[in-house]
Amino acid sequence: MPETTPNPLAHLLREVRIRASLLMKRAHACEPAAVARLGPTPKRRRALDLTAQEMTASDYRSLGARCKTASGTIADPTLIFERRVSAFWNHWFADAQSARAHLKAHGGALFPYRSQFVVVQPGLLAAVALDPQDPDWDRIGHDWSEPRDADAFARLNAKLIIAGFSREVHHAS
Repeated sequence: MPETTPNPLAHLLREVRIRASLLMKRAHACEPAAVARLGPTPKRRRALDLTAQEMTASDYRSLGARCKTASGTIADPTLIFERRVSAFWNHWFADAQSARAHLKAHGGALFPYRSQFVVVQPGLLAAVALDPQDPDWDRIGHDWSEPRDADAFARLNAKLIIAGFSREVHHAS
């Protein structure tokens, strides 16, 4: 039986659809905030695009296209360090415990890198098109290697893929 890789974009796409549906229901119920966002004649496409934009900084159609092509794709945060990020002061550690202690004391975001761990500055996240103020960072504890919230991790994972930090996964047959 082939190994299946979870597709975090599919999870994110489902969440966008759910939130867009809720927004449409609120607009049809004439809730002022929803009407202000969708206008007097709410359209589902507009709700999908608004919701996708808020969650991923991408429109719904682009997110859907990425979801279809990403079934064999996973986020790879090590690719961040292949870009020109030397302007940022990153703290490297041989073990997770030391990295977490530094993260707790100084903030940032912790990523695994091969057999090491690195704590990066929020500015580095912004430089690679990830929002350091995204509440999902708090939800996962700013720790990519042991996220506290699976849903928040899936959303951040999808954003990392969208930002271009992914690799193809080959399934075993």
